Amino acid sequence: MGVPSDLLERRPDIASAERQVAQTNAQIGVAKAAFFPSLAGYIFDGGARRAALAQARALNESQAATYRATVLSAFQSVEDELAALRILSVELGQAHQATDAAQRALDLTVVLFRSGVDSYVQLVTAQIALLSTRETELGVQLKQLTASVFLVNDLGGGWDAKQLPQTERMANHPPDAGKPAQVPAENSGAPAANPPPMPPGEIQPDQIFEKIHDIPGPKPKP
Repeated sequence: MGVPSDLLERRPDIASAERQVAQTNAQIGVAKAAFFPSLAGYIFDGGARRAALAQARALNESQAATYRATVLSAFQSVEDELAALRILSVELGQAHQATDAAQRALDLTVVLFRSGVDSYVQLVTAQIALLSTRETELGVQLKQLTASVFLVNDLGGGWDAKQLPQTERMANHPPDAGKPAQVPAENSGAPAANPPPMPPGEIQPDQIFEKIHDIPGPKPKP
């Protein structure tokens, strides 16, 4: 599982560092142009123009190093999340197998309980084991979803470099005077339910214990 590296161009920190390098590179050109003054300028400046050029080059090298560090950090964070997703994918498969095994064990325990071989305590123990393995499986799924969100964030989310001119226009010219500059807001649909509904077909915990009343034999005392 991999992603193209040009997706990292969507990251605002990388775009900002790249523009800082371009800005300092342009300042080198300005410093060089100062060596060719107009007729009204001074010919001798005591080395001020050379110092300004050296300063511009040093600033450009510093910003270039910052840009390289930002890109390397971005690659590291993306690779970490990809590795986490690969590990969690294997772990989720194992957790799902454990849940299936616990479900088969519960089904067998129900048959033995109806036959009078197993006691009610063994039946409840099998139900608790199923709930525990299912809880573990859901915990792995939660980690997987969280890692996916972090990966999307590391890849810049929905931001795109094409939106940069629009962002700059809105930042430099806010729609209403006296209000802070705004950035384009992403389209959002209806608010999500909180808490979200259970997935279709998911067995509620209460439904597992309600099945006890459908099993012939002694009922637990309240």
